[in-house]
Amino acid sequence: MDELRKTAAELYYPPFRFECGYIWDSKNNMLADENANDIVTRIRGWGRISYLDNAENLQDEVGYLIAELLTKHWPTNQVHKEKPQIKMYVDGACKGNPGRGGWGVYIQTSIKGQEFELYGEEHNTTNNKMELLAAIKGLEYVQEPCIIRLSTDSQYVQKGMTEWLEGWKAKGWKNASGEPVKNKDLWIQLDQAARRHEVEWVWIKSHSGNIGNERADALANKLLNFKL
Repeated sequence: MDELRKTAAELYYPPFRFECGYIWDSKNNMLADENANDIVTRIRGWGRISYLDNAENLQDEVGYLIAELLTKHWPTNQVHKEKPQIKMYVDGACKGNPGRGGWGVYIQTSIKGQEFELYGEEHNTTNNKMELLAAIKGLEYVQEPCIIRLSTDSQYVQKGMTEWLEGWKAKGWKNASGEPVKNKDLWIQLDQAARRHEVEWVWIKSHSGNIGNERADALANKLLNFKL
């Protein structure tokens, strides 16, 4: 709570001092908008403060009241909480193109080194669709906003999200040749799934010895190794 009070006070009332009956904002090197006595009177009117003798006390009390307001509406464990960091590896596979396909996701979290594996299959699909679906499933699985380093061996996915997507949307989902973007529905779904997170899109070469990528590849092929 003390750290929250300090953060709230500095956020809403930058460091200041009394000078000639006014509050001087030393952070922005300017006079505050209100007379110091007016501010003190207004805050006392909240019914919480009986005596203030300097700006330091004023800042502390303002911070306390703001912190109390924040914790009233949001639990303490959700205020100023650092976002968890995640390493996510995604991959897609297809037996025939189009054909029977699979997707896999391998997740490593910063919380006690937890690991998660996700996988599934689709019929009459393509490899690109499975690459997209793997990323979608992985991001949708993580409900809490996180910082995610998402690694894929698909330049189609990586470049799509970092270079092409905004241009497609600006052109009404047309590519550089003026043709409709393929897999538009999946791209829209992926774009929406990524919005709640801070995602770094990383391309890695397939089958290059990266353990995370190898795990995701194995998961993508897990169901495809069984004959129907």
